[in-house]
Amino acid sequence: MKCFDYFCLVLAIILPNRLNAEQTSPQNRTSIHAHDLEKHRHESLRARILPSPQQIELAQTRSLSRVVYGYYPYWAHDLSAIQWQNLSHLAWFAIELDAGAQVDNAHGWPDLDTVAGAHAAGVRVDLCFTAFSLAASQWPTFLGNPELPDRMIDLMVAGNADGIS
Repeated sequence: MKCFDYFCLVLAIILPNRLNAEQTSPQNRTSIHAHDLEKHRHESLRARILPSPQQIELAQTRSLSRVVYGYYPYWAHDLSAIQWQNLSHLAWFAIELDAGAQVDNAHGWPDLDTVAGAHAAGVRVDLCFTAFSLAASQWPTFLGNPELPDRMIDLMVAGNADGIS
């Protein structure tokens, strides 16, 4: 691993704990992603502002040598604010799953405008699934649910996404 990889690993492990240090109970700790998802829970999918033809053209000339991943929350709407030329992947955030691996909230997915804008810019779209409400004891059953992979793939295909995050 390179230094950058270690840095990302440290951020992924340490930072969420530091951000929530004021919370005393491990059950009360939430990631910034869970916090923001809860904050925007009742917002509906808004009309997208699409990237300009100039942005698309610039993005198509990119020469990235690494995977550059960006998370795009469903409550954002201005696709022209994204620097498409600096991305290789866009993760559409998020479809929430419950303990039974059922869709709890799809937040407006499929979002065909966002997918079309990303694809026009040559950016892969991955669909991000969350299960923030699960207790630790529920994870083995959740992950062992034989319907989970098919359900996720069906949603990915329904929105013309390229992968799953």
